[in-house]
Amino acid sequence: MPSSRPRLLFRGLHALIWHGDDADRQALERFLPRLGLTVATQDPGLPPEPTSKHDLLFFDADLDLPLVEGTAVPRIALVGSETPTRLEWLLAQQPATVLVKPIRPSGLYATLAFAFANFDRLLSLERDLERLQTKLRHRRLVLFAVLRLMNERGVGEDEAFAHLRRSAMHQRTTIEALSAEILAARPKTTA
Repeated sequence: MPSSRPRLLFRGLHALIWHGDDADRQALERFLPRLGLTVATQDPGLPPEPTSKHDLLFFDADLDLPLVEGTAVPRIALVGSETPTRLEWLLAQQPATVLVKPIRPSGLYATLAFAFANFDRLLSLERDLERLQTKLRHRRLVLFAVLRLMNERGVGEDEAFAHLRRSAMHQRTTIEALSAEILAARPKTTA
């Protein structure tokens, strides 16, 4: 879970509305500036502008828009059709939240707050997952380092791991980094 406070103020942020010019887009163009956002629009027939200029993306979920995976901004789906195939496509796009058409001012503020909170939570989970996957990849190094210490010192698994942990703390490094050093060193040979 993110430890930071949720974003509840949107003044100065830039939103891109990737939607045809209709009443829903016009409603967003009217309502979002009242919440402090600067709004840009893009017709769905054209590829979206680079999102680096925007803090938020609204997109038409009723069209098969070519969304880029891993978009670095919260995406809000504008939903008009609730057919199973359309919802299946929408779920695959992983929007931060949805806004049901026709667009009205009620619920827009909450939608923005949920979009940023969900997006921050997703980023936090992705960072945690990457950290844990890296740690899991390094577990093999730790296992082999423990086995080498067991062979070299003639000790059991618990004692070898305790030695590895103490040495890592003493050297102010991680167990994984120390394990890599141990494995990179040439093994002692007995004559």
